[in-house]
Amino acid sequence: MNSTLICRDPSLRTDNSKLVPLVIFREGLGGHYLKSLIEDSDQEIGFRIDQRSTPTNLTPAPKYHKKYSCECAHLKDVDLEQIHPNFDPILTIQVHEKIYHGIYNNFHKKLIVEDAGLAASFARWPDQAKFWYDTAFYNIKEYYMLFQQDRERNTFPNVIDFDHMLEISYIEKVFKQYLDRDISENICYRVDAYAKLQLAYDLAGKETDMHDILDVIPDPEFERTPWFASYCIFKYESANKIEEWQRLWSIDTSNQPINKDWLRNISNQYCPS
Repeated sequence: MNSTLICRDPSLRTDNSKLVPLVIFREGLGGHYLKSLIEDSDQEIGFRIDQRSTPTNLTPAPKYHKKYSCECAHLKDVDLEQIHPNFDPILTIQVHEKIYHGIYNNFHKKLIVEDAGLAASFARWPDQAKFWYDTAFYNIKEYYMLFQQDRERNTFPNVIDFDHMLEISYIEKVFKQYLDRDISENICYRVDAYAKLQLAYDLAGKETDMHDILDVIPDPEFERTPWFASYCIFKYESANKIEEWQRLWSIDTSNQPINKDWLRNISNQYCPS
């Protein structure tokens, strides 16, 4: 992180009349997307906005024009008491209902993009399916807990709701409340274009039956990435308060393809608590 984000050294202080918004977020919650909106920039719109470090792009991201300044930082890198005084307002992104959407983003935009070895392996994930089912499951488990803890322990007053960040009306409200600005046509375009690249179906439902959890996911999507099988297992077990030790099945020893039929079958293969 740039030292000016957290350092209070007066020699680093800029003109106090030029306060800069700061977006604080956990990976997967669209911090770079919100930053690009605040900047009203012409930055390229993609499934992942931040292109600074990817295995396929080891050079700095292309320059872009912006009308306003904004910075963003990952929550794990920030100490509230050490934030530079020129950052105002300080906005933090929290997720409520769409927690699995945030975890999906974390996995596909962060975990398997910024590690060159994992990115190369993921391109051939069916050849290492069991490794990837495990990797996705424990990533889901980790960030489900982190996102919940972040919301419960948050001390930042200005909370941006991840659940509504793809809605132009909500972005308009955020700009009025925190930036005292109207949104431009460019911002409306960016919100709409970015929203079209995100998951088109709702993972925020309260399903507890494996059949219902599976029905939400179109078959072609389910087969595109190992993440969905791991998501279904985690959501089913979490919703029904089932522990891993109660499983009477194992992906490691299964000779069957890990498909929707397999998941429907294992939903009855747990020992009582």
